[in-house]
Amino acid sequence: MLAYLNRRALSLLAAAASVFAVGVATAHADIRSAMAGLRPGLYEARDLETGDARRICIRSQSDLVQLRHVGKTCKHYVIEDTASALGVRYSCPGGDWGLTRVRSEGRVLAQAESQGMEQGSPFSVQVELRYREPC
Repeated sequence: MLAYLNRRALSLLAAAASVFAVGVATAHADIRSAMAGLRPGLYEARDLETGDARRICIRSQSDLVQLRHVGKTCKHYVIEDTASALGVRYSCPGGDWGLTRVRSEGRVLAQAESQGMEQGSPFSVQVELRYREPC
């Protein structure tokens, strides 16, 4: 009887692991597909509060949602995924994290709001992203 229970428990554990693996794969697929209509390239990111502008190269959705943690390898958790909006909560090594919502307004224009922690300090930013040219 004990051997049967152990085999049954292992079987259930294996099934749960496969469902988890599919869920993780889906989460990564979502972040790559949610804003598929937005053109990759060099964007001008204009801070809506200060008017300051900088240029950022957006090659992937990670570049889009990690406005303050550029180049860091972070874990993403998709919390909103529609044809025109993407919401992502992400956590990075060292305790940095962010919550970003991006709203697409076509292939070359988007609005982004992001807040979180960077090197122990809170941040909050709202930017308009306009495509300029290829990276």
